[in-house]
Amino acid sequence: AASLRIGKLTNTSDITLSAGTVSVVGNIDITGGAITNNASLTTTGTGDVTITGTGAYTGSGAIVAKGKVVINALSASPTGAITSNGALGIAVTASGGSISIGGNLSASTSTTAPITLKASANLSVTASKSITTAGGNAILWSRYLAAAGASTLGSITLGNTSTITTTGGRIVMAGTTQVDGNGFPTGYAFTTSASDGGVRLGTSDTATDGNVILSSGGGQISIYGSQSTGANGWGVIIRGGSKIDAGTGTIVINGTTDNTVSNGVDFENTAANNVKILSAATSGTAISITGTSTNAAATNSRAIYAGVAGLTINASGGGNISISGTQASTMATAGAIYFGGSSDILASTGNISIDGGAKGIYWTGTINLGALAASTAATGSVTVTGDSLNGSPTVAVKTTGAVVFESSSTSFGATFTTTSLSLSGPPSSLRIGKSTNTSGVTISGGTTSVAGPVTIYGAAVTVSSAITATTANGDVMIPATGAVSVTAAITASGNIGINGTTVTTSANQQSSGANGIAMTATSGAVTIGGTLAVTTSTTGKIWLKATTNVIAGTSDTMTTNGG
Repeated sequence: AASLRIGKLTNTSDITLSAGTVSVVGNIDITGGAITNNASLTTTGTGDVTITGTGAYTGSGAIVAKGKVVINALSASPTGAITSNGALGIAVTASGGSISIGGNLSASTSTTAPITLKASANLSVTASKSITTAGGNAILWSRYLAAAGASTLGSITLGNTSTITTTGGRIVMAGTTQVDGNGFPTGYAFTTSASDGGVRLGTSDTATDGNVILSSGGGQISIYGSQSTGANGWGVIIRGGSKIDAGTGTIVINGTTDNTVSNGVDFENTAANNVKILSAATSGTAISITGTSTNAAATNSRAIYAGVAGLTINASGGGNISISGTQASTMATAGAIYFGGSSDILASTGNISIDGGAKGIYWTGTINLGALAASTAATGSVTVTGDSLNGSPTVAVKTTGAVVFESSSTSFGATFTTTSLSLSGPPSSLRIGKSTNTSGVTISGGTTSVAGPVTIYGAAVTVSSAITATTANGDVMIPATGAVSVTAAITASGNIGINGTTVTTSANQQSSGANGIAMTATSGAVTIGGTLAVTTSTTGKIWLKATTNVIAGTSDTMTTNGG
């Protein structure tokens, strides 16, 4: 047949197509009320398949169109495969309910053909099903008729082992009428159900790389999810074994919750069920993860939660990583961002920023920042921000870029210690604290070696493990507002400057800088133990200033090279 039409444009009666095969050269148009399709519909020429129903669209029938496939219904729950070989791809819209995709969707012939799923309520993809384009976008758009901020429900769920592959097209999972300048949704998919997420990638954990896979091949991947009211929920949850790989595209994950027992963004990774977030974008922010928990009375809630172990976030192409958590409440184990086990946050040449805000960061296990090995150290900066940095991790920073540990507000909430900090690369500089920091800082455990300046801001500052600063600008500066105690060697290719209410040293201090060594006690004594030496520089001096006494041991020496 040249074409097939069932029902006039005004038809609202129900239509059922029983099992069988319908094949035409041209278009297939079906118009009715509730439409059930159990037949195989095929267009062999350039024809489209258009199904318009004022009721639900259901059925197990497969659809193969040389042109586009368009399904408009009150709700849609097809279980048959749908394939478009045309440039306009597949569009399924549920104007008065949910979409449940129970068959594979493919627009894999045209390099521009999109797959667009728009539901006024929830949207789900059954386990093990695939959505595939050859370069077109894959848009999963829940509660698409709701204004941003509305309480209309509309979550997005991908069942276990389901996949979305776009070969260069964008992957978007979002909700509401809020869109960006290109018309892509940027509002939140939303749920109030217990044990549910605004966006769920997987419903349980599986082995590494064996669960939900999002692969865009260079297109941006963006996920926006929000959860409210229901206990044990998530704004965005990514189950163990899942992988998000944007190729050279960027990744945006944004999750929020206002519940007392929930997480804004939740990674359910374990050592056997890894979660991987991968981008090879060459510039800008390759990976952005933002979590928010707004309930000040929350008893078990995180802005961002990463399970036991096995989380990898890798910007391998040169782009930056931004991980930011904002939380209203304070947990017993404080931290808006919670790393429950060993995690790798890696960037080849881009910068890494981890910001836990006023509630800080909790972490345990081994946290690799920058690179996995010193021999392949990253080159970008690493900045860790939080008023409290809690837990008992080994934080291994491997970069030749600048390293900063600082508070979000003016000061750390408690003494900052480097007991668990390992630096290799080495970094081009190290700064601990802001100039306004009024909490203590303790440098202990191992050797702090930096190819550049080291600056430590704090009240009481204790240095009980060695500090080495190489390169000509390798100054070591400790502008403290409290007492300073140095019991380990400080070696600087540049200058050494230590200010405190009192300054006490019991280990050797060596400077090669033009200004030498300066120690100042603003309300007490400078007490020297060990050798003070200015080498190389012929102008470097040793300055010891105190409001009371300058005290040196009988066997201690002070030498300069002409200064």
